[in-house]
Amino acid sequence: MLIPAAITTAPRGAETLTKTIASLAAAGWPNPDVFADPGAGSQSWRGSWGNFLFALRALTRGCPCADAYAIFQDDVLLAAGLRAWLEPQLWPCPSVGLLSLYTASAVAVDLLPGWNALPHHATPRRAYGALGLLIPAHVAKLLLENPPYPNEKTKTDIFLAMWAKEHRLSWVNHKPSLAEHIGEVSAIKVDPRDGEPLPERPWNASRFAGEWLRSVPET
Repeated sequence: MLIPAAITTAPRGAETLTKTIASLAAAGWPNPDVFADPGAGSQSWRGSWGNFLFALRALTRGCPCADAYAIFQDDVLLAAGLRAWLEPQLWPCPSVGLLSLYTASAVAVDLLPGWNALPHHATPRRAYGALGLLIPAHVAKLLLENPPYPNEKTKTDIFLAMWAKEHRLSWVNHKPSLAEHIGEVSAIKVDPRDGEPLPERPWNASRFAGEWLRSVPET
């Protein structure tokens, strides 16, 4: 399958891009395009959401005949050999809109082993982390025709999940996670009112340590 890959990156305290590039190569994407969000100091200009749309638009223009597009953030590690294991299974759901290679442990606890399409009504609340996403070509085209919240900078996962729900497209996760988040902050916290995990920035990522899958799962 033709699945070009991109990494979105922005100024951050601890540099993780080098590890991410090496991890993508080991996973089967040796030459990802890197889209750096220009900024001054620790402040970005496009923001994670703007840079995601910028990267996806560039991928579709540069490779219009692709089957799908893969976009990763600069603080993720992938399971070695992931692409060769993954491609024969695509797509795991006929109405899939976004396939997330990262599954936070806060979400995985309620999933069955293997692929899981989140219920549409729960997608915006349970689709955490846009660290590694595969987007089918027709879905990418639909998204870029009228992207939601084009002037916002953050909350990439939330905006994508809301858009997928609106268009009746599934957000699909895998248990166990096929990727590890190595950044210093996470977008997840627990709402003290009902114990439900909610997106928030920043959050201590240490509570989700240990969810990394070091090799692709057995099928």
